[in-house]
Amino acid sequence: MIIEDVSSFPETGEIVPNRKYVKDASFARTLVCGPHILFDHIASSLGLKQALHRVFLAKAETILTCAYYMLSEGAALSRCEQWSAGALTPLGGRLGDQRISELLEYLTRDRQMGFFDLWVKTSAENDTYALDVTSISSYSNEIGIVRAGYNRDHENLEQINLALLIGSKTFRPLFYFILPGNINDRSSLKRFVGAVNSLGFKGFRIVMDKGFCTKGNIDILYMEGMKFTISLLNSLKFASEAVSEAKDSIVQFKNYRQVMGSKVFLTSSLKDWNGHRCYTHVYFDETKKQNDIERFMERLLKCRGVLEKGEAVPEKDRPFSETYFTVKETPKRGRKVISNEKAISEYREKDAGFLVLISNCEKDPVKCLEVYRSKETAESGFDDLKNDEDLRRLGVHTEGRMDGKVFIAFIALAIKMEMNRVVYSDDELKHRSVQEIIDELKLLRCTFIPGRRRPFTTEPTKLQKTVMRAFGIGSDFAADLPEPADEPEIDSSADE
Repeated sequence: MIIEDVSSFPETGEIVPNRKYVKDASFARTLVCGPHILFDHIASSLGLKQALHRVFLAKAETILTCAYYMLSEGAALSRCEQWSAGALTPLGGRLGDQRISELLEYLTRDRQMGFFDLWVKTSAENDTYALDVTSISSYSNEIGIVRAGYNRDHENLEQINLALLIGSKTFRPLFYFILPGNINDRSSLKRFVGAVNSLGFKGFRIVMDKGFCTKGNIDILYMEGMKFTISLLNSLKFASEAVSEAKDSIVQFKNYRQVMGSKVFLTSSLKDWNGHRCYTHVYFDETKKQNDIERFMERLLKCRGVLEKGEAVPEKDRPFSETYFTVKETPKRGRKVISNEKAISEYREKDAGFLVLISNCEKDPVKCLEVYRSKETAESGFDDLKNDEDLRRLGVHTEGRMDGKVFIAFIALAIKMEMNRVVYSDDELKHRSVQEIIDELKLLRCTFIPGRRRPFTTEPTKLQKTVMRAFGIGSDFAADLPEPADEPEIDSSADE
């Protein structure tokens, strides 16, 4: 060993590193990587990632990072910065609140339509798309389309309405449209159809429930040349005549079928709707009859209670109230609520248990009922959108940010619905919830060491391996993991 005499060295005040010191040294980083591996694989397999990159260029990574956060945590976007510091993300670094705010403002509806123009071309035109409308509440008084209306979550808040189209076979969200909160389902259809047609997406089939049932809406569907299946309101003359025609002969064994787990009697006929072909299917279900009567009687009780108290009947319940009750006021006896027993009896005997579907494309009554019940896909999609992706409240205060947040939630929903499809069709996973699977994947971590071409990952658990297998992710997934950036926060100019 050579010992140097340092007493003769001049004092310069400069720190002289020894041989073990490396200038600009970087350190190993350990990050949660399981959710990223799954979400990124799904986004690529759907063509979602590619479409986002084509339209939004470098901002696609920020959009996907926000969407992955929504899927992983289901919490407010304001907490994304802390999450992104400890998780592997498409962006590769900490995503600050300011950058998220800038992204939400950037994602205007015009820019979004560029994405949807590509996205609808990846969808199957032979699929049946379920259309439904939900309300999203907001405390903001600065967003013009937030209005008072019928709130489907029964909250005393103003809202927007969100119309969503989801494939019943592919489980793929195709398109959404934001409507003012005071526009109901029936008056929103024309605007929604116009928006879909503007994308040039033709030939698909649409299924709707009674909320869209008006003569005018059905005329619009025929006029636009759309293939549709819709449930008719019992009060519609066309529906009541169809039930009256089928009532005496429908309950016969030759008409008895099992459809998607339930047993029904059914009949079918070809009718005319203002010069158009109209397949008319009538169904009768004994179990449905009992459930219909129970709900009907419960609604009668609530309505009578409101009338007896002298309170105002909600607007949506006024036609029901006027059909089944008469209110009389006398000086001696005061307020008296009289029930219309004849109308009540007619409902119990004539309408309860019946369902009328009309279609211009589904000739087979069994197939038509299966298609109609597939609309539950859209309903579950809305539940996912609002409950898991932080949309029960808008949580933003400008219309621009609202547009951006809903769009990111739509991207997250597309990935989530594909997860649902795979999980529910896999024998080893179908008894587990999607959230349980995401939580399990959070236990998978990767460590990036400077100078190494690929990271180390923790040993996958049995469930993690099952998930990878179900989604077609190979065992060598660590080789493709992107190395995260060293910066504590990605600079906002990186998107430009």
